[in-house]
Amino acid sequence: MEIGIGRELTRDIEEINSEILSNLDESSLSDIKNPLHLILQAHLYIEFMLDRFITSELPKGNLIINKGFLSFKQKTLLAATFTIIEPQVIDSILQLNKLRNNLAHKFNHVITDNEANLIGRPLGKDFTRMEKDANGCLICKLQFIVSFIAGCVATNAIMSENTDIKE
Repeated sequence: MEIGIGRELTRDIEEINSEILSNLDESSLSDIKNPLHLILQAHLYIEFMLDRFITSELPKGNLIINKGFLSFKQKTLLAATFTIIEPQVIDSILQLNKLRNNLAHKFNHVITDNEANLIGRPLGKDFTRMEKDANGCLICKLQFIVSFIAGCVATNAIMSENTDIKE
């Protein structure tokens, strides 16, 4: 027996994918070659999508986002309570936040392969594939990891906003 996706759902998914792509800057995360810029841009984009996710999931989510003065970590943990974003992705986001804080608060901090691994490891087999595809290139590995995380958060945020296609 073959299970097909209806035309309407396929159209919805195509619209979501289009919206995700339009939300990225003219240069996508995978085009950024400077590790510092990559981490900062990814952090900002993920926070933007966490804001959208929380706003759509809570009845008055815009109130907590606009006036709650939540930190990135608090937003991530709040988003985790909805159990929609996979726990592995949440763990990776929290590790990304630690790295971003090191970059912001430690003068001349240099991103290490170990820090990239801490962000990626929670992703399991997906990270294993990314690491293999990066072939020893740190910036490539970081690009794969943050693009994957950002895509997961963006997909959940946009699906959450489109209540007619929620499960």
